[in-house]
Amino acid sequence: MNKKQRAKASEALYMEVLRILVTEREMRSPKMTREELAEEFNLHPSTAMRLENGTYKLEMARFFEWCVILGLDPLQVLSRARQNLSK
Repeated sequence: MNKKQRAKASEALYMEVLRILVTEREMRSPKMTREELAEEFNLHPSTAMRLENGTYKLEMARFFEWCVILGLDPLQVLSRARQNLSK
């Protein structure tokens, strides 16, 4: 795999992780709004939106915090993202 292919694969995995996190947030019962997520992160809601849509890159510490907020295992999130991309 060359550098360009690695970058494309990494970006696809990153976007799939974000998709999973957003879906998990939306599927919570009761549903967690983006504003509630922003409050948990101590961020402005527009910043949370930018994190969710990939405009702002998600740092590892924030990824782990997001998983904790949603009650998810970070390794399972990464594994699910990888499996989804291989389908």
